[in-house]
Amino acid sequence: MAIDFSAALPTFVITLREGVEAALVVGIVLAYLKKPIKPAFILGSTLELGWASPPAF
Repeated sequence: MAIDFSAALPTFVITLREGVEAALVVGIVLAYLKKPIKPAFILGSTLELGWASPPAF
């Protein structure tokens, strides 16, 4: 009995692309907050990202 993955492949590719895009946005935001002007915001933003990430899965 063979399993046909052709129906699941597009969904997997879209999910993978969205995950990479989200990681890129998070990386850009954290890189911006690492500037010497805003170091106090890094802790708050990482805590918020930690709370926001699990519901996405």
